[in-house]
Amino acid sequence: LALLRSPPMWCICGQQFCRGAGYIFYASWFPTFLQETRQVTVEKSGLLTMLPLIAGGIGSALAGTVSDRLLSVTGDIRIARRSMAVAGMLGCAGLILTAYFVADPNGVVLVISGGAFCAALAGPSGYATTIDMGGRHVATIFATMNMAGNAGATIFPIAVPFLQQQPGGWNLVLFVFGGVYIAAAGFW
Repeated sequence: LALLRSPPMWCICGQQFCRGAGYIFYASWFPTFLQETRQVTVEKSGLLTMLPLIAGGIGSALAGTVSDRLLSVTGDIRIARRSMAVAGMLGCAGLILTAYFVADPNGVVLVISGGAFCAALAGPSGYATTIDMGGRHVATIFATMNMAGNAGATIFPIAVPFLQQQPGGWNLVLFVFGGVYIAAAGFW
């Protein structure tokens, strides 16, 4: 009951839901997006799909160091975590929405990979926040947040075919993809 009544808990779950929904696009529909919108071969789309995932790994690895520097400059753990996450989410959304204007397949992959890098900057902040919030109940807080992310990662791939059939098709998918990261920033 305490979890259900906690606005911070709803927010940390909301951002994780959105981050899970956004992340899964890279791992599920991104190759098809490249094939159908940028006329990339199946083989090349498979290779290009690695780049956002690699960029995400690099962003996650750097996030802790950057957040720690923010903490040492500001002395405020909430600012260090929240500003890092908000900047990452908005940076990601901006780059994904910019991809709409990029026709070159390699260019669109680089822009979207930059978005994946930015999105990954928020991951460690989310995980560390569960430690800050949970104390001795960190496992419950983390598991709840993680399950919200799993729900987002389950729903978005199912929603893509529906969105694709609407006016705008893949462009609509791209806008929703960027929009989930804007929503994640709002939850932060």
